[in-house]
Amino acid sequence: MTIALWIIPLALLSDILDGKIARRYKIDTVLLRRADGWADNAFTLSYTLFILIFRWELLVPWLGWILALGLFRTARAVLDFWKYGRGSAYHFYSAKIWGIAYYAMLAVVLAEGSVAAVMVPMLALGFYNTTEGILATLRIPIWIVDAPHLPGAIQKGERAWQTYEQQHPEDQRPRRAFTRRKASN
Repeated sequence: MTIALWIIPLALLSDILDGKIARRYKIDTVLLRRADGWADNAFTLSYTLFILIFRWELLVPWLGWILALGLFRTARAVLDFWKYGRGSAYHFYSAKIWGIAYYAMLAVVLAEGSVAAVMVPMLALGFYNTTEGILATLRIPIWIVDAPHLPGAIQKGERAWQTYEQQHPEDQRPRRAFTRRKASN
């Protein structure tokens, strides 16, 4: 468990810095932005499974909420794939704050502390971030990346849609019918 306690801050630091480094060296691609989300999900899932296997007694009171959040996030992923044909990559600030809360919860669980103080904010931030993502996907007609928050995502989505309309005047479909399958970013 001590090794895991050391890995958590390193993973958090890596999660914060990887995008900044990629943008600095101009190697940030759409695939890398999507892969960042995949890596975050893999890390979250692996640590959650680790805790459920080895420290399950601390999470038993929270299992209903944890499952509800997992199902809510799954619904968001299904909506993203239904609308855009791929997962979203908004990278909202709320996701980063939720990640910090998640890492704090992991550290408390691994240190065998009481999780109540960190579980409530972690779950609340998870539901908030997921709701923000669902609202963005419902509102934005075209797949975008890297928006700091919902209003910024809506503005960026509007600009991307206007660009698409200018580049493809022959496409007369209404916004709701638009999917990424016919457009490129």
